[in-house]
Amino acid sequence: MAKTVLAINMCFLRKRWTEPEEWASIIDEQLGLKFAEFSSDLLDPFFVPEPVRSRIAEKTREAFESRGITLVDYYTGLITHCLNLLSHPEPAVRDNGMKWCREAIRLADAMGAGGLGGHFDTIVHADCLDPKRRAEKIDDVIASFRSLSHDAKKHRLKFLLWEQMYTPNEAPHTIAEAEDIYQRVNDGAAVPIYLTVDVGHMCNLHYPHSEEDLDPYLWLEKFAHVSPVIHIQQTDGKASHHWPFTDEHNRVGIIHPERVLEAIEKSGSKMNYLMFEIFHSLGITEETILDDLKRSVEYWRRWVAD
Repeated sequence: MAKTVLAINMCFLRKRWTEPEEWASIIDEQLGLKFAEFSSDLLDPFFVPEPVRSRIAEKTREAFESRGITLVDYYTGLITHCLNLLSHPEPAVRDNGMKWCREAIRLADAMGAGGLGGHFDTIVHADCLDPKRRAEKIDDVIASFRSLSHDAKKHRLKFLLWEQMYTPNEAPHTIAEAEDIYQRVNDGAAVPIYLTVDVGHMCNLHYPHSEEDLDPYLWLEKFAHVSPVIHIQQTDGKASHHWPFTDEHNRVGIIHPERVLEAIEKSGSKMNYLMFEIFHSLGITEETILDDLKRSVEYWRRWVAD
């Protein structure tokens, strides 16, 4: 039987809370969780200079270790998702994207995270229109991930994660593409390169897709065994809303805990972190954010006791 553990992506903290002790206290005391995924928006490898960057990483490690919280991984945040990084048309920009990833690996090691994950590239529209050029861009990113896997091993990380998305300019965006990329990227990798399945990313409605690509439970059945970190959010299947699991959203949402767990079990997976990835607009109060997160945890606790 698959073991599942509730955890939380720390994206909800950005801009509102900046101190490592605050982060650890909220996760531990208010949410009652012992596993977390660090968001790069809280400590970016480029925007935060040295030696401040290393000092904050060390404070983070100490704050989380003192409370018995495990940092599962260091994950890309909103800033990097707005950039092309490893698929930018300019070679110098791509080189800088690799530098960002390598610095992120060092940060993950410094704060005691187990791995590095996220989505590190966006293919520009012109390249997406040409199937050959798009395939070449994906080949380049696969080679980049393999290279980064050696950096990860050097810095004591146990794995890398490549997130599944929902548009052609952010591969993989279909089941077939995810299967192909997973097999190819791990050929020659120094540490395992897993997928991250996000249950709200099956919203490939405006691009070519199959009906299977829109089914979050089929994605889990196929990939949960190679997706140790699964992002969970409530959604109606029409967009990646990143809603909390509150009564209001559960009434219209398609993500049901019992079906998620059934699909994971069918995959043959042994262990998965169910990582809350819940977003709020800047106009929402801190009290509402924390209340929504508490209610989301309470809701899932009916099925996942860990």
